[in-house]
Amino acid sequence: MLGLIAYSYKAEHKYEAYGTALEQFIQAADSVNRINSSLQLAEIQTKYNVQQKELQIAAQQFSLLKRKYLLYGSSILVLIGIIAGYIGFTNYRAKQKLLLEIAVDKEKKEKEIAVRTAQEKERVRIAADLHDNIGVQASAILYGTELLQTGTEKNSEIVDTLHDTAKEMLVNLKGNLMGYE
Repeated sequence: MLGLIAYSYKAEHKYEAYGTALEQFIQAADSVNRINSSLQLAEIQTKYNVQQKELQIAAQQFSLLKRKYLLYGSSILVLIGIIAGYIGFTNYRAKQKLLLEIAVDKEKKEKEIAVRTAQEKERVRIAADLHDNIGVQASAILYGTELLQTGTEKNSEIVDTLHDTAKEMLVNLKGNLMGYE
């Protein structure tokens, strides 16, 4: 509005009033420009502060995200470690079980060999006893039959002795066979 007044003074050729009006117009424009500059500066500072806060928030979010991934990664590594430990322990236990079975089988075979060896020794002992007993008794029977052939003693006594010797031979043979079974 001061601008219009100044132009009307100029048109009327009132240059002094025109200059005063123009000065007032310039002062008013400067005042408005200063207010606008202050507002623009305040707006720029506000935008700057907002951007700084947004950057700070973004940095905090990034830091939280980093911690979150670090936590997840650590959890996954711990889980993998636990699984690997479990698998290793299971394999170790299976290997120990297999070694125990092998040791038990070896001990079982050794026991079987010991039993067979003991049985063989017993067979040899029984065979020696049988050989000794039967040999003595067979000699007695042979001697008795020679006496019968020569007829120097009573025949019934010799027959009784031969009979008793044959019975004793059978008893010894049965006893040794029973102990063997």
